[in-house]
Amino acid sequence: MSSIGVGGVQETPLERLRPWPENPRRIRPERLEDLKRALLADREMLWARPLVALADGTVIIGNQRLLGCKRAGLGDDPGAGSRISAGSSGGRTRRTSDRK
Repeated sequence: MSSIGVGGVQETPLERLRPWPENPRRIRPERLEDLKRALLADREMLWARPLVALADGTVIIGNQRLLGCKRAGLGDDPGAGSRISAGSSGGRTRRTSDRK
């Protein structure tokens, strides 16, 4: 992982992240295709809606986006990454984007 920058946000290569195995949400194949197309059309989406992961790389927010990125082949792109925020409570991370 890269060093932590301003506000505790860092960029992490997608191949270092993995989905949370207990995530109750599932995505239908046709919705996954829609998500893949959206991610390929607008790679800035991950800056607007970042993935949030634990220190060990387990994604706790954005599991469907992570799957979409990996299925779209974005994990092989050296420029593809996710912003995560280093948290101090229990090794967890916090979402840092503003949601309005």
